[in-house]
Amino acid sequence: MENILHRLADHGDHLPADAMRQALESWDAVSPVLLQRLSDYVEGRDRSEGAANIAFFTLFMAGERRDRRVFPLACRLALDPEAIESALGDGITDGFARILLSTFDGDRPRLLALIESRRADESARGAALEAYAWLAMTGALPREEFVAYLRDLPRRLEERGDDSAVWISWLNMILDLGLKDLSPLAEGAFARGRIDEVYMDVEEFRDEITRAPTTDAERLERLARNGAHPLEDAIAELSGWHGFSEEYRQSKASGLAAPEDWEPPPEPVRNPLRHVGRNDPCPCGSGKKYKKCCLAA
Repeated sequence: MENILHRLADHGDHLPADAMRQALESWDAVSPVLLQRLSDYVEGRDRSEGAANIAFFTLFMAGERRDRRVFPLACRLALDPEAIESALGDGITDGFARILLSTFDGDRPRLLALIESRRADESARGAALEAYAWLAMTGALPREEFVAYLRDLPRRLEERGDDSAVWISWLNMILDLGLKDLSPLAEGAFARGRIDEVYMDVEEFRDEITRAPTTDAERLERLARNGAHPLEDAIAELSGWHGFSEEYRQSKASGLAAPEDWEPPPEPVRNPLRHVGRNDPCPCGSGKKYKKCCLAA
């Protein structure tokens, strides 16, 4: 156990696949220790870098193992933007919805509280809404309640004066699920300036909603393409992350500037990304979708 913890905590730039495999194969035996370390991180008892690394891998492994004990811990972690950013980084947009829906313990009020919490990380709130969509579309939660919630969410956000990115997540759910009946609510949100037109304008919305999914199979496929689907293989999933790749290690060793260090080009400039779709991989190489990376910046 100590060897597993050490390799998870101090993995450098390499994916600790052997340690993860050992933990997954002995989950019943090792999970109490891992979940205690996760709890210590979430509750602020240990916020070291090693604790953040253990929390990261524990969340993904728990998702694979469908460990419902993790769901309340994941929701509490999202209420601390600094802590979840330190632990998950890009994993908030690339994996948190999968962690939530894979560990969901049936506590719908907790999930809704996360979606609506103004102190929670904005991307984590959006991921929670995506997780709710998948749970509803697969029958784990009543679909009618979910659609009614989407219909009522603008009112709830307006009452709180909430102008967060959750509005965009809400809009994406209307498009991803083809909920044309909610189009008037979406157009009202555009009219009130709740949707940043850098992300999408009302004419683009009207065009996209005409091409939205019409069958459950298409809806689930679109949710999955956008990151909301069960977490099946944590090692395989993380093996594809740029941060664990040989390319990343070589660029880091060579001292090449990271994307966040690039200087913007002088104005005026033509948009070089005009051909990139919202759901395409971001050209910056982050591994995230364009709509959740540079387009939203």
